[in-house]
Amino acid sequence: MTTHLNRRGLGHLCATVLTALTLTSCGSEGTGGGRGASPASPSPTSDPLPTAWVGAAPGVELSSDATAVRLSLGANNTTPFKWRYTAQPEGVLAEVDSGYTPEPNPEGMSGLGGGTAWWVLEAVADGETTLTFTYAHLGGEGTREPADSRVYRLTVEDGVIARMSQ
Repeated sequence: MTTHLNRRGLGHLCATVLTALTLTSCGSEGTGGGRGASPASPSPTSDPLPTAWVGAAPGVELSSDATAVRLSLGANNTTPFKWRYTAQPEGVLAEVDSGYTPEPNPEGMSGLGGGTAWWVLEAVADGETTLTFTYAHLGGEGTREPADSRVYRLTVEDGVIARMSQ
């Protein structure tokens, strides 16, 4: 599904996004195979940009001025599985921050995994790009199929994220 954002009304993006931008998830929540947690957002104190974030869909947030997107995917950094992504073509969005936020462990419990891998991508040029995320085993011999994957298509017009589909 593709969504068009009203660039003139970006000051009121919260209402626009919550009513106009509905994305459906490709596959199940988390990272497949019980390896991860459901998508969540890093805490507001970890924002690298001085903007408010507006939830567009599970794991997808736009900056209030629609110049950046934060994508969050369930992950488990205690395993050899990691999320990686490619952008085709490159140069439309630039990664400005990324990280991993672990889920809190219940008191007295250790060795539990699960959390959220996240990326903040900023619009740097007008154009269309496709972000392909794969959650795969790193290391070892041979080729392994990804346990999960997600694809996001974004269009930047006049320096703002004007359309996005998943």
